Amino acid sequence: MTWLIRTLRYTGIVCGCFLPLMLVTTGAVAQMPDWVQKATPDTSTHMYGVGSGNSLEQAKNLALAELAGKVSSQVQQLFQMQEQAVKDAYSSLMAIDTRVEVGATDLRYFYVNQTQQVGSVYWVELVLDKTKMANDLKAQFEIDHGTLTTQMDGLLNQSMFMQLLQANAAAKSITQLKRLLMQIKFYSADFSTSAYVDQYNQYLKQLQQATAGNQVYLEDKQANSLVAKEFRNWLSEQGVNLADAKSAETDVLELTTTIDAYQDKRDAYITELFTTITVQSEGLGEIGHTTIQSKGRDYKREAQALDKAIKSLKLKIKQKTPAALLNIKVY
Repeated sequence: MTWLIRTLRYTGIVCGCFLPLMLVTTGAVAQMPDWVQKATPDTSTHMYGVGSGNSLEQAKNLALAELAGKVSSQVQQLFQMQEQAVKDAYSSLMAIDTRVEVGATDLRYFYVNQTQQVGSVYWVELVLDKTKMANDLKAQFEIDHGTLTTQMDGLLNQSMFMQLLQANAAAKSITQLKRLLMQIKFYSADFSTSAYVDQYNQYLKQLQQATAGNQVYLEDKQANSLVAKEFRNWLSEQGVNLADAKSAETDVLELTTTIDAYQDKRDAYITELFTTITVQSEGLGEIGHTTIQSKGRDYKREAQALDKAIKSLKLKIKQKTPAALLNIKVY
């Protein structure tokens, strides 16, 4: 179950907007019921929202929007308070959406407390059952937390390079659960989140350490020097750090090239370049492999044909991530 706010497409209302206290029609101010003028206060177990409109359905949807706005604002404040002391690369970069989703399937948490028609205007007071919402969120959290813990235990036992390749996806899962925790805390104030938050922040710190470390050693003695240069530049653009020497903590990228140069029937110089990259991990053996074929053609010089083949290779690798290019299985 997801809990981000969304536009109620079937009503045309964007949740999170705030309800005007008075409805103006034909130049006159509509009279409000007493229970609207003296709003029902929220409690630890229930929240109240009021809406008005030309029909009961419209009034109900506007009350729903007001409730969503109240929850959204307060959950956001909770999250900001929780994150004030956190300093890591991913929390600062991730766009954390702590708003509350109110979709058609979530209406079971709401019920109409009272309605009244004043002239042509309908008024509705809608109630959100915080306890019921909290219980369902807790159940979903237990499932998601178990899944994340299993995935992170496996990931953090892998090499730094493998952690780097999966860091963004892992950080996104972590921040989604941190957001869910804040929503549970809002609906159930006695729910303790500190141990979970500490665990998740530790995960983020470990991912940050992996991305800052020297993840791979590039073995390029069997590669053309110009190809090796392009590959090093590409790795740098992808955020991959190269180690100065092999070690048990670093994976090894083996780069080799084969060049087939000849002239065609029109005496044009043709260079076919075959670039092979293999990724070896100390604990897992070969974890990635690819061979890229590129071709260059020039009527004047053989060297120009090779340059064009290398440019073709550069274009092929430029838009790909290491995992995609090297056929590395990530989760």
